[in-house]
Amino acid sequence: MEDEVWLCPLKDYDALLEWVQPYWQSLLTEQEGARFLTYWQASDKINFLFARFLVRHVLRWPQWDFALSARGRPLPLGPGHFNISHTQGMVALFFSPCPQIGIDVEIPRPLDWRELAPGIASPREMAWLTLEATQGRQNRAFFQLWTLKEAWLKALGIGLVEDLPSLCTLTLPTSQRLCHWLPDGMPLAVVRLDQMSATDSVRLRTISQFEVTTLIEKYCRQLA
Repeated sequence: MEDEVWLCPLKDYDALLEWVQPYWQSLLTEQEGARFLTYWQASDKINFLFARFLVRHVLRWPQWDFALSARGRPLPLGPGHFNISHTQGMVALFFSPCPQIGIDVEIPRPLDWRELAPGIASPREMAWLTLEATQGRQNRAFFQLWTLKEAWLKALGIGLVEDLPSLCTLTLPTSQRLCHWLPDGMPLAVVRLDQMSATDSVRLRTISQFEVTTLIEKYCRQLA
């Protein structure tokens, strides 16, 4: 089993939500269906649905079952481990034999990094951000830092913590982290907290929206 990151770019969420109406109940468990209905935004509904379909039918993981770690983190029961991230226009999955993994993807947007960074960045990270700002790269640097820190927190299984500046991503070995900029300008960060293999061996794979909708239609026809 190798480390894989699966990327599914998405667009036209409203049209996708209308298209999926005949199918979604066949794709989700009763509990998941109830959660699906709680989302108001079309993007949230589609990201939720597509992530689960990809795990079950692209990664070939038919059962979405979990145990809980000592810290209360859901741990998938299956042949490996996976972590999910999604944002407007993208669903990302990280699949690995290692249990301590995390992934994050974000859509960059204009922001005041000097206002936000003190609550997120360590002193070393602040110095790095300031240096990047002198080169006009402050926005890019901030989102690279944020996605990496989010992925690291997921790998640690602790979620967001109050004292984010206490975690310095610059101390994370380069063999355990991967920062990548997707062609559409989205920052992607992957963290794997073991020494079995370096994150530079992670295989990046893309599956299109069309391919997924085709698979959904095929799957639902087989159920009919």
